[in-house]
Amino acid sequence: MLLEKIKEKLNSDIRFTYLGSGANQGVWATRKKGEKGCGDFIQLKKNLASKGYGAFEIHLYSETDQGVEMMIEMYVPSHCAWNTFFEGFVENETDFDRVMVMLGLN
Repeated sequence: MLLEKIKEKLNSDIRFTYLGSGANQGVWATRKKGEKGCGDFIQLKKNLASKGYGAFEIHLYSETDQGVEMMIEMYVPSHCAWNTFFEGFVENETDFDRVMVMLGLN
């Protein structure tokens, strides 16, 4: 149920595109399906890694009794590399929203 709510939030956010599922439940990213590289940079509400913008991938894995397992990666322009900014479980929608606020994606 929580997994579906998070999917709905990501699907309603025009900054993200659903890239499809495979080994995991699904990937949402700031690049378009089939596009190479990091895709579009989006403006953040606060700076991360000395930048106010970045490209993101959100990986949703599975829902367990601990919550939804997920990973958020950001392409940091100043490092010219993808970095994992969050990997773990969110127990409820409030936790998910907190992670998004922490990354400046709210």
